[in-house]
Amino acid sequence: MGIEDLRQLFFGSYQIKQCQTYTEEHLDINGDFSIHVSKETNDIIRCAIQSRHSNSIRYYVWIQFSLTGDPITSWYCQCKSGARTVGACTHEATIIWYLSYARHHDFEGSSDRRRIQRSIEKLMQSNSEEDEEEDDSIMQ
Repeated sequence: MGIEDLRQLFFGSYQIKQCQTYTEEHLDINGDFSIHVSKETNDIIRCAIQSRHSNSIRYYVWIQFSLTGDPITSWYCQCKSGARTVGACTHEATIIWYLSYARHHDFEGSSDRRRIQRSIEKLMQSNSEEDEEEDDSIMQ
């Protein structure tokens, strides 16, 4: 799908503008997005999206797709805006944007976000090593 197809699907570009940031927040260290495929039917996927307003809230998004005809046939999100009959919430748009557009156009998160993520990972690794050293010294 192209950007124009996505604009038509979402009835505008508001959600598309937010997709890159949401995607960056949900990619793992290897740049992968966690996607679950339905056991009952292989044309429905589910993804978990963290709320940007509350760290304790996670929304699940379901997307039904087709390999023939219209690529995206339906979608649903648990958030308040997700049950729309017209358009899509940002959570739904993020999954659709990433799977149908961004990953095919060599999407990379912003270098600043990657730099911050690497710094946090180094700090966590350093803290873990210090904890292990403390445990070793206590045991001696």
